[in-house]
Amino acid sequence: MNWPSMEQAKESNMTRQTTMKNITEGVAGLNRLAAKLGDRAPEKNDQGFSNQIFLGERFVYKCHKTSGQVPTAKQKKEALVLRHLAQCLDSSMRPLVPELIHEEQVSEEYHVVVQQRLTGCPPERLDQTLAESLGRFLSVLHTIPQDHWMDEFEGEEHRQTFRSYLFDKPLRFAEKLNRSESVDTSDRELIRQAVAAITFAAQGLSDSVPLVLNHKDLFERNLLQHRGRLTGIIDWDAAQTAPREWEFAILRQRIPQFWDAAHRCYGTPIDPLIMDCCALAQSLRFWKSFPHHADFANVQRCHIRDILRTFDKF
Repeated sequence: MNWPSMEQAKESNMTRQTTMKNITEGVAGLNRLAAKLGDRAPEKNDQGFSNQIFLGERFVYKCHKTSGQVPTAKQKKEALVLRHLAQCLDSSMRPLVPELIHEEQVSEEYHVVVQQRLTGCPPERLDQTLAESLGRFLSVLHTIPQDHWMDEFEGEEHRQTFRSYLFDKPLRFAEKLNRSESVDTSDRELIRQAVAAITFAAQGLSDSVPLVLNHKDLFERNLLQHRGRLTGIIDWDAAQTAPREWEFAILRQRIPQFWDAAHRCYGTPIDPLIMDCCALAQSLRFWKSFPHHADFANVQRCHIRDILRTFDKF
C-alpha cells in the first residue's frame, strides 16, 4: 500500500478543515437569513442537480455554491424565470408558481435564492385529474408573450429560430455524447440516425413555428398536490423559449399514460412531426447528460428507436 506523504496528509487535512469551515459559515448565514425573514431555521430537504434545498416553515431556500465568485447565469436562472412569471403569467394560474422572495450571498461560498413554500407535496404517481390540471396550466403558460427570450438550461450564445436550433443543438448533443466511454459503435450509429432524422425534418419546417415559454422538466417530482388537487409547479431552472411541442415531447416520455389527457385539456393542436423532432433532440440531451447511468441511457436508446420508426409516417 502506498501511504500518503506527510505533506499530502497535511494538505488533505487542511482541505477538510476549509470545507467544514465553509459549510459551517454557510449554515450560519442561512439561519440568519431565515430569522431575518421571520422563518424558522430551515432543514435540508434535497440535493438538487446544481443546488442544495432547505425547507423553512414559510419559504424554500435554494443554496448555490459560488466559491467566492459572482453567481453564474445558470445559478441565477430560476430567479430570473420566477420574476418573469410574476410579471407575465395570468393571475388565474399564478398561485401554482412559487413567488420569488429574496436573493442573498449568505457567506463567501453560498448564494441563496428564497422562494415561497407552496402547499402540497409531489404525488407518488400522476393521475388523470392532475394531468388535466397540468394541461390547463400549460395552455395559459404558453400564451406568455415572447418579447423576453429565455435561454435553455445550458445557455445560448444568441437568440435562435426553432429551425436553426434543430440544425445546431442535436449536433452538439451528439458530439458530446460520442465522446463518452459508455457509447459504443451501435450507439454511435443510433445517434447518427437520430441527428439525420431531425436534420431532414427540419429542412421542411418553417422558421415561423411559434415559440413559447416551456418549463421543460415536468414530471411527478416537480409537481405539488394536496388532496388530489394540483397546488404547485416547481423547479423552473430548465425553462426555455421553445415550441409547445417540446413540452409535450417530454411529457410523452415521462408520463406516457397521461400526457394525452394533459393535451386534451390544453386545447391547442400540436404538430406530430415537430413533436417527434423535439422528442429525439430531448432524448439525445437526456442521454448526453447522464451517459453512465445505464438504465436511464437505455431508456433513451429505446425511446429514440421507437421515434425513428414513426418517421416513415411523414
